[in-house]
Amino acid sequence: MRIDEMNKKILYLLQQDGRMTYKDIAKAINRSESTVRDRISIMEDEGVIKGYSAIVDRGKVGLHCCARLFAKAHLEELDSLSKKLAEFENVFQIDHVSGDHNLRFTVAANDYSQLKSVINTQIADLPLEIIQIDIIMKSLKEGGPLKLQ
Repeated sequence: MRIDEMNKKILYLLQQDGRMTYKDIAKAINRSESTVRDRISIMEDEGVIKGYSAIVDRGKVGLHCCARLFAKAHLEELDSLSKKLAEFENVFQIDHVSGDHNLRFTVAANDYSQLKSVINTQIADLPLEIIQIDIIMKSLKEGGPLKLQ
């Protein structure tokens, strides 16, 4: 699928407000509502748009402690370990990365005590070497919008 300028504009608007109506998008890009609906439907079917979600202020829902963990896993186990990590309700982002570590993931918890418990009782049982744990003091930007070139 080719992402042309119109699709880029639609994607940019949806990143800013995933609840934006077809009508409002059509008005913003000076196209018909049916054109916008068709374009979005195709991008959803092709997996360009993977879904819609709310960006939640973790602190306001009681998740006051977050940490980013950097770990090293054997390459042949990387995919299966990532799937196991994805099953933990406190883990909300997982990345395969380059460098001294090949896995980076983020954990959210109510407080430091719960964070420590998640790391010591769930993550510590996995066959990976934790290289670094960074406590996130303050998140300044999460999510888009990502301007598409």
